[in-house]
Amino acid sequence: SKRRALRSKRFRLQRHAAKLAPAESVAGCKWRLQRQDGRAAGVGVMLSAEGRAFYAGLQTCGSPWLCPVCSAKISEIRRGEMNHGLGVARALGGVVPVMITLTHRHDRADALDEQLRAMKKGKQRLRQRREWRALKPRIAGTITATEVTHGESGWHTHFHEIAFIQADSEEEAVALFEPLGRVWLTCLRGVGLDGALPHAWQVQGAARVGDYVAKWGAAEELAMSRHKQGRKGGRNPWQLLTASAEGDAAAGALWQEYARAFKGARQLVWSPGLRAAFGLDAAADGDAAEAEEPAQALALFSRDDWVRHDPARLGVRYRRGRVLTAAEESGAAGVAQVAAETGDEDGPTLDQLAREVVGPVAEVIEDDDPAGWDVEARPGGSHRTG
Repeated sequence: SKRRALRSKRFRLQRHAAKLAPAESVAGCKWRLQRQDGRAAGVGVMLSAEGRAFYAGLQTCGSPWLCPVCSAKISEIRRGEMNHGLGVARALGGVVPVMITLTHRHDRADALDEQLRAMKKGKQRLRQRREWRALKPRIAGTITATEVTHGESGWHTHFHEIAFIQADSEEEAVALFEPLGRVWLTCLRGVGLDGALPHAWQVQGAARVGDYVAKWGAAEELAMSRHKQGRKGGRNPWQLLTASAEGDAAAGALWQEYARAFKGARQLVWSPGLRAAFGLDAAADGDAAEAEEPAQALALFSRDDWVRHDPARLGVRYRRGRVLTAAEESGAAGVAQVAAETGDEDGPTLDQLAREVVGPVAEVIEDDDPAGWDVEARPGGSHRTG
């Protein structure tokens, strides 16, 4: 029940994200139909052998930054990959994982896009420094995650880097990297930022790495209340999105700034060759978001049944979460019962979207035109999108 409630929450937040960023692909994710053979195909309700329901035939945006639905699935896969990497490192012996946190001093005047660019440049400078290059032969590889929060002191961009170090002990691995804190401060100043030790540079051992990986990703973030904030009132993007959906216009404007700054950025970066060394195949975020297990079809909805937004009878997509819950609890009969209803569960109707304005958004258009928002299915991609 907790998983189903969280899934429904993701669907609702996804529709709010679509309102805040209508020109981005999140606006059509799990909402608009794919096109196959030049036409819009139907939408299938699928049930896996494990009893998990999902949709087939819908667009998938694959955005780990903007989409609560895709982000949760991508994060689940990426978390499994990182855990696999930690397991391989333990089995090899002589390779110690440490957590390096890189951040900077920030204030409310910082623009997020400029802050993010400067942090990336600072990290590039660090890699070019002789102190880092001297340690490079002992670095088996790194996994870098970019994160951001917003609080009393404005935007706070930071990197969490898992470094796999060839060392005899955790103490040795940590001691090798702690002195680079002052080098990092120099790199920050070189790109117009600043910082102070020990906050700007922290090196922690394997226990911190394991704890971070276990909690990493959108699944846990979305489970948080928007009132459960970090230090100094810091809120992550999912908390900002939730607050915006609850009527906080300022949070909505901040989320839009975040969406613009992080568009096209990589959420999790493995150093060259590390994935292969751990026996992992390369997979883009979009592919990870589309991956599904074999399943049977319980129902198939026509395009009209899915997209209808007549006020007297809203299409099935307005009850996406309840349809999947019914599929898992009552099978095809439950799906048919929820599909026959007329209400709205997951997101605003056309009239609601027209009345509501949150920040500088573009015109929102419902896809009642067959030539409108439907897109061709991704070549070679799966049509079974969850």
